[in-house]
Amino acid sequence: NKHFLQKKYNDAIHCYNQALKQNGEKAIYYVNRALCYIKLKQWDKVYQDARHCLDLDPNYIKAHAYLGQYYIEQQRYDEAITYFKQALELCKIQNKNFGDEIQRLLRYAQKRRFSIMEHKRIENEISLQTYLRSLIQTDKERRMQLRIEKYLEDKDPTQSSTNTLSILKQFLSKITNRHNQQITTNLASVVSVSPKVATTTTHNNEMNVAIDQQLEQALQDIEQSADQSINEMNTLFNEVDVRRKRREIPEYLTCKLCYDLMRDPVITPFGITYCRSCIEENLYKVSHLDPIANKPLVVDQLVNNLVLKEIVEKFIKENEWAKIRPQRFAIQYSTRLVLQAFLPKEPVLDMLHFVLVLIAIASSFSDGVNTNQCTPLSTQKNTSTILAQIRQEMQKEDIGLYVVFADDEHGSEYTQAYDKRRDWLTGFRGSAGTAVVSLRTAALWTDSRYFTQAEEQLDCANWLLMRDRDPGVPTIIDWIVSELNQTALRPGTTAVFTSTSWWTSANSALKIIGKELRSVEDLVSRIWPSSERPKELQGQIFTHDIEYAGETVAQKLNRTTAEMKRLGATTAVISALDETAWLFNLRGTDIPFNPFFKSYAIIHADYQVNQPELFVNLAQLNVSQYPPGVRVFNNSIFWSRLNQISTNASINRIMLNTKISQAILNLIPENKLLLPLSNSPVQRIKARKNAKERKGMQDCQLRDAVARMKHLGWLEKQLDEGKSINETQSSDQLLVYQQQQDRFQFPSFRAITASGDRAAIVHYSAAPETAQLITKNKVYLLDAGSQYLDCTTDITRTHHFGVPKDLEKRAYTRVLQGVIDIAEAVFPTGTYGRSLDHLGRMSLYRDGMTFGHGVGHGIGHFLSVHEGPQRIASPYNALEETLADGVFLSDEPGFYKPGDFGIRIENDMEVVLANKSSYENRQYLRFNTITLLPYERSLIDASLLTNAQLNTINQYHAKVRDILEPLLQGDEAALHALHTRTASIDSIPTIPNLSYI
Repeated sequence: NKHFLQKKYNDAIHCYNQALKQNGEKAIYYVNRALCYIKLKQWDKVYQDARHCLDLDPNYIKAHAYLGQYYIEQQRYDEAITYFKQALELCKIQNKNFGDEIQRLLRYAQKRRFSIMEHKRIENEISLQTYLRSLIQTDKERRMQLRIEKYLEDKDPTQSSTNTLSILKQFLSKITNRHNQQITTNLASVVSVSPKVATTTTHNNEMNVAIDQQLEQALQDIEQSADQSINEMNTLFNEVDVRRKRREIPEYLTCKLCYDLMRDPVITPFGITYCRSCIEENLYKVSHLDPIANKPLVVDQLVNNLVLKEIVEKFIKENEWAKIRPQRFAIQYSTRLVLQAFLPKEPVLDMLHFVLVLIAIASSFSDGVNTNQCTPLSTQKNTSTILAQIRQEMQKEDIGLYVVFADDEHGSEYTQAYDKRRDWLTGFRGSAGTAVVSLRTAALWTDSRYFTQAEEQLDCANWLLMRDRDPGVPTIIDWIVSELNQTALRPGTTAVFTSTSWWTSANSALKIIGKELRSVEDLVSRIWPSSERPKELQGQIFTHDIEYAGETVAQKLNRTTAEMKRLGATTAVISALDETAWLFNLRGTDIPFNPFFKSYAIIHADYQVNQPELFVNLAQLNVSQYPPGVRVFNNSIFWSRLNQISTNASINRIMLNTKISQAILNLIPENKLLLPLSNSPVQRIKARKNAKERKGMQDCQLRDAVARMKHLGWLEKQLDEGKSINETQSSDQLLVYQQQQDRFQFPSFRAITASGDRAAIVHYSAAPETAQLITKNKVYLLDAGSQYLDCTTDITRTHHFGVPKDLEKRAYTRVLQGVIDIAEAVFPTGTYGRSLDHLGRMSLYRDGMTFGHGVGHGIGHFLSVHEGPQRIASPYNALEETLADGVFLSDEPGFYKPGDFGIRIENDMEVVLANKSSYENRQYLRFNTITLLPYERSLIDASLLTNAQLNTINQYHAKVRDILEPLLQGDEAALHALHTRTASIDSIPTIPNLSYI
């Protein structure tokens, strides 16, 4: 450090090298050495040291800032801006006061990026302007030539063509004050080749023949028309330039949190002004401190800054562009794409005004949006050609907008690669997201779980990222209405991939503007080359043995049809794959992570007379495996069969569920529908497991726990030995241990394996090429599940292999208290899970914490890891049903601090009858936790626990140790991991009462 202060940077680097040899896990040594390299302008080494620092501590502010400087030097300004923004966010969270320098660097990077984009824009506009000018010139020459030909035809054929050419040269010289050699050549060509002109030899001295006044006037009109077009074009380009000029907001009107205009300024007791929305969000999500004054602050203390508000309103009035609030997405309208979409099919020579109008339209679109151009990443797929092709298909179908869902025809949560139409269309591979393509733009909606993934994968040059539920972002339906309002265009989608509930909602909104959805063929499949498209999975279907299923098909049909009769249905149409698999005791491998096969079913209430009908790919199912008493048909005839029953007079009450596709609903007359649409009878029955299913769900938790403990012991040993293990290597090894367990089939979902700050991303998906190292100074979250022949599991544990930070311990303990509060709940029959959601959050609320997902979801039996209709989540859902004994659910509170760490603990539990005395003969229920996996003892802050909670944890750990210890004999690493985590927590240490709010 002394060498650095003396500007002896090489000597300082030598000292830091020696320090790192002594202790290679000191992040500060790397960041200090990186600063030396910055002074020496050795940028590759700056990058290496800053990255090393972040591997050790992902929240090291200076490392983020130094990476930002590195990317500035590489002229990669998007990456620089990302790192500077992360550094500023960490400054706010950590209450550091060197954010001003980072803000300066951020502004510099933003200005440099804008300059580059502006230079490219100017180049493109100059190129376009030159091209349009050449069109005008060509059109002028063409019109002149036509007029001259007519003039020559009308002249005396005996007149000298040379003399006529001379007269025209005089005319052009007079009109344009220049001799246009190209036009002269063209005119000479016209005169010499015209078959209607008699060419005779004349004398060269006839040069001063009077010019025909009518011709002169006609050519003058053509010249003036061309000049006027050029002037109009120049005027429009000037307007475009004015519109697109950089909008400078004075610094005193700029919010220090979002760097945008403070439209609703509020002042804190400390004299600092922010946007109201920004400071409220900061208080809610980051801390209850003023981010600059670093003093406690609550929303009630915010006061409207009326003086500044008046100045802002005056600024907006004087700057038209500031009237529209910028969105959180960028709209880029490529003139080339606009022309491709709207130019007439037949060639038209005189289309100048048409083109100019398009330019004006395109320029007007850029008002009120964030005009920052994106820089395509290597992780983004170029979809320009795909969009051009699908727009051609849209025009063939006479629709101006097309909606593409992530679903297959069965509304499956998981889809096979063959059905990932939206993924192929957009490049975005998240499980949740809907794409909408219009003739002029394309947009993708996804929720907060996938924002980061979408930014990395979505083709930003052609697509808008719509951050669903963010302020200012419209819903899909609202956006469709605004796109099509006051146009003659119709919206379309493929009904077989569209749920009836979405279709109904969309049409209700579209009705206001006099439009309705139109069902069209699958347009994506039309343009998806078979050479690129994955093959459709059609694995062998197998019988789910009665040993595991616990009921015959006949018994299940009895229960299902009894429920149908209770509801007044004569027939039920089943399209959900988990329902057909359960009802007919069959399983398959068509869908990743799920034992399903593509199928439909039609069930009649009088099933013993009118046999149930199962529709599958017959090549996948052996005749010997046909369920008894069931007629089995090929999938291809389902639609014709559905049409037959819908016209059958004896079938008058057909039951559908709200998730069924609109294509099915379209075939059934409204007077035959059992309304309102509700949950399928199969879904309701299968949610309550039979005795054999319950035993399987309990027993396989032992096997899953053994696999998890073996993995935990292995991972801890690798880290103790100093080996480098990243996120995907860890999950790969877990799969090895899972595959060693009896009856294991495959994982129940892609494991969420997340180290450090990535644990704060709820549905993070690690990739081998970007996987982060698991280290001893960061939390490690592992959310994984298994599909066994006798059950499905879903378990999450958050680990720490070193000394956790106080906030990590506090957050973990609050989450654990939420797990316990849910697990110990007792409630009467008829209770909805949403009524219990708050129990998983109360302990977190004490520290101003919460989480965005539900507390729990239903779990299937060798079926879906997410199963309805029960759940534990606060938002009202009309299809949610009350908790009942035999239902299995997850218990998974969490806490996620963006850019820092995430905590989630998840157990599987069964709803059982409570041994409580009833009041007024009302039965009570409780939960029985079936997961057998210890909590992370080093993350538990015992001072926050009540004695009852402490006893609960110790008793649970004693039970886990007693059950698992015999099963782990011979694996010393696993036993060590088990013993250290299940050791009794005997006392509650006294620590200062710190506030982390």
